[in-house]
Amino acid sequence: MIAIPAWAWKAVVDTFAGTAGMVERVVFLDGVAAGDSAVDGGVVTTVTLPQADESEGHWHVSAHEMSRAGGHLRLYGLTRLAQVHSHPGPWTGHSSEDDELAFSQAPGTISIVLPAHGLTCPGLGDAGVHRREDRSWRRLEHDEVARYVKVVPSVLDLRYQ
Repeated sequence: MIAIPAWAWKAVVDTFAGTAGMVERVVFLDGVAAGDSAVDGGVVTTVTLPQADESEGHWHVSAHEMSRAGGHLRLYGLTRLAQVHSHPGPWTGHSSEDDELAFSQAPGTISIVLPAHGLTCPGLGDAGVHRREDRSWRRLEHDEVARYVKVVPSVLDLRYQ
């Protein structure tokens, strides 16, 4: 399971909502893996905003920019855990382009799609959460999502309860 601290989720949606224009956007969620790889889950520590070609109908990160966007991983002992990108309108499925452009094709990889260009500050429950299976991507059913990814509190203040 990938744990996304609330501060990190807020950084994602604030980035999408604060960007001018009606374009698809992409960010990567990097952190400490729970096992030998990202498919074992982990805890997000870093939100990476790559230099991307973003337009109304798609996004693309070149090979050079993917390399730049991963330059910190080895330096800090991190792993790319998931990607988040947006779509226009309410549809949060995975297009064939999304399938091909995902940062990884390894089974267990997570890709999260936000609706409405992410401009409405959606929660994880508003998103389409997709998991790479052996041969294709599969959208997780709502009741499956928490097994693979969840937003967790960044601060618990119990002093006044």
